[in-house]
Amino acid sequence: MHKRYAVVAVVAVVWGSACATRSKGAEAGEPETVTMESQGAGARDGSLCKDSLSISVKLDDSGRKKFDPAPGSDWLLCNTGTMTVTNDLTYTACVAIVDSEGKNAVTPKSVSSGGKTDVSAPADGLYTLGVCQQKGSDCTSGCANLTDTGEGGGVTDTIKGNLSVVTSG
Repeated sequence: MHKRYAVVAVVAVVWGSACATRSKGAEAGEPETVTMESQGAGARDGSLCKDSLSISVKLDDSGRKKFDPAPGSDWLLCNTGTMTVTNDLTYTACVAIVDSEGKNAVTPKSVSSGGKTDVSAPADGLYTLGVCQQKGSDCTSGCANLTDTGEGGGVTDTIKGNLSVVTSG
């Protein structure tokens, strides 16, 4: 029977020792371990934004409307900057910038065929820039389908691209 007590005692000591060295989290008065996202993770870099952005709207070789340059990292505008849109299409177009809720961030502007217009940057944020054929006498109604996510489903006249506006660094 002494052997059983000795084995149980050894197991109890080893088990107790293992429990004592295992991490049990922060106790009152001990510092906690905090994991946090690095500062600015996923943020748009204001030091890379442009004070002026020139975008042309034209037809490609197959007759489809396109932006030049195409939307992407080139479309990072400082919040104090200006965007110039040149209309190389054969008709008068409307230029609209809407926010994520589909509301106009700036007043839509009309630009005649072969002409250009300057648009002041809205406040910091993510926007959709759209260009469509002007219907009627002005562009007060803007462009349709700017907040639709699909390529089809009525998006026949409006072309759009994502525009990032950031505080210049």
